[in-house]
Amino acid sequence: MPGLIDAHAHVMASDLNLAGLPKESATLLTARSIPILRNLLMKGFTAARDAGGADWGLVEAVDTGLIPGPRLFISGKGIAQTGGQGDFRARNEVDLPDYCAHALGSMSRVADGVDQVRHAVREELRRGAHQIKIFAGGGIAGGVPLQYSHFTVEEIRAAVEEARAVGTYVMAHAYAAESILRAVEAGARTIEHGNLITEEVARQIAGRAYVVPTLSALEGRFMHADELGLAPVRQRIRDAVDSGLRGIEICRRAGVKVGFGSDLEGIIHPYHWLEFQLRSQVQSPLELVQSATLINAEILQMEGQLGVVEVDALADLVIIDGNPCEDASILINDARPLGVIKGGEVVRYDY
Repeated sequence: MPGLIDAHAHVMASDLNLAGLPKESATLLTARSIPILRNLLMKGFTAARDAGGADWGLVEAVDTGLIPGPRLFISGKGIAQTGGQGDFRARNEVDLPDYCAHALGSMSRVADGVDQVRHAVREELRRGAHQIKIFAGGGIAGGVPLQYSHFTVEEIRAAVEEARAVGTYVMAHAYAAESILRAVEAGARTIEHGNLITEEVARQIAGRAYVVPTLSALEGRFMHADELGLAPVRQRIRDAVDSGLRGIEICRRAGVKVGFGSDLEGIIHPYHWLEFQLRSQVQSPLELVQSATLINAEILQMEGQLGVVEVDALADLVIIDGNPCEDASILINDARPLGVIKGGEVVRYDY
């Protein structure tokens, strides 16, 4: 079958304390990323879209064979507004630390107003970003309520214009229906998470944007709520997972294409199988496979090259004992593939 694609990875997020990552040694962060990248590849993920944190150096290390890992499509640092999701400063911090914009492992940088957003996008593109990420609303990890919307339509549109000028696109972090619609109206091409999407909004964005749910990151936090200090919000996390499952059903009915993402960080990095397990409640085995291959290849703008088994494709392949298009348990049980081939080179051979 085609190699799997994770359209929302965080290969530099070796710790769930995202605010602390930029303060770590760059060499230590890179060393921690090596097993994350290798495990992705060994699971059959031959490509991954990093949603914040990885840089061009890591791409080069993988491409030249210094580090085993999937093909990386990086976003650089996500663009956040002051006080919004992605602004990890403590309340008593006034100035913006330099590491927010420059340190390896930083998930985001802060920009306000059309001009600052344009500059931030241009800078991330200059540094090698394949696509641009913006935080268009609140989230789970940052403490900003899911229902909050970020950035004006004009600010988002400025990011979209700059990305389109060089042939790429904007991926928008958004959970709430209003945030989703604002981002798509401004030209965002993919919606990350999208748990609270409504029937009406889904109908409006169908054919205009993809949605990339990331349920395993939430389920992983639910499973480890006690040790992560999340016990007081355990029910809120469970509700978000349930909303995400309903969101996938809503998207299916409206004709919105649904990609496959994980958003895994820290101790929950091993839980890709959870994403398949959760989605199997609302998606058929064939739909699951298409999400993680064919649709994700479209999201990466790599149609005909990734996500397919065809002549002239890039020969990213996985060998599995069984047909996952008919039996989702092959993926859910986290059975490591018998073989993984990336770019025609055998990188795993277990049979």
